[in-house]
This record gives sequence, C-alpha cells and structure tokens, in this order.
Amino acid sequence: MKIFNWIQVHKYPIIVSAFFIAAILCILFFIQGLKKDHTLELVNQKLQLKEEARVQLEKIRIPLEEDKARLKLQIIELGIRDSLIKTLTDQNNIYIQKLSTPQYAKEKTKAIDAISDADLATYFNNLPNVPEPNDYNP
Repeated sequence: MKIFNWIQVHKYPIIVSAFFIAAILCILFFIQGLKKDHTLELVNQKLQLKEEARVQLEKIRIPLEEDKARLKLQIIELGIRDSLIKTLTDQNNIYIQKLSTPQYAKEKTKAIDAISDADLATYFNNLPNVPEPNDYNP
C-alpha cells in the first residue's frame, strides 16, 4: 500500500517524467528513421557486381564457343580424311594383291612370251646403230 500512496503523492512528477521519456523516445525513433538505410544500396551493388561478372563470363564464353565449333569441324574433317585414307589404303592393298598374283604376271607377260627368239633377233638386228658418245672435242 505504500507504493500506491507514494504514486498518489508524486503523481504529477511521474507523469511529467513519463512524458519526457516518451518524447525522447519519439525523437530517437524519428532520428533513427531519418538515417539512410544502406541495405538497398548493398543489394543493388551486389546485383551490379553479379551482372558485371555475367557480362565478363559471356565475353569469355564467346571465343570458347568459337574454338569449340572450330574443333568440332576439325574433328569432322579429320574423320573424313581418315576414312578417305583408309579407303585409299584398302584400294591400294587390293591392287597390290592383284599385282602379286601369278595370273596377273602371266597376263602381262603373255605378249612378250608370244614373241619368238627369231623375232627378237631380227628386232635387235634392225635397230639403228647408236653413235659412240663424243664427250670431248679435240
């Protein structure tokens, strides 16, 4: 009960003190509200840095994409070249096998075998005489 008696006795100074405390708190909240909020600027700065990083990545990606396309074309060209070389090698191997058969040798020597020794002797006898080489002038 002493508290209620003390409050009744000091009612006006308590009300004035509470008013000034409330006024000071209102002024503090008002001043805090006037301060600039930097969180929005920080978010905008982070977004700007991310956008710059994205632009730099795109700039880096363009030559890499060009290199990738060039290398794909080179792979295709090398594949075509390899298949062409393999085809030509296979054709050459088939031709070499054909040349190394006894039938081919007989076919090519058939014309020479048909010539008799007398025909060869007359051919060589009818050849014109080759003059002796004259490498020096006296």
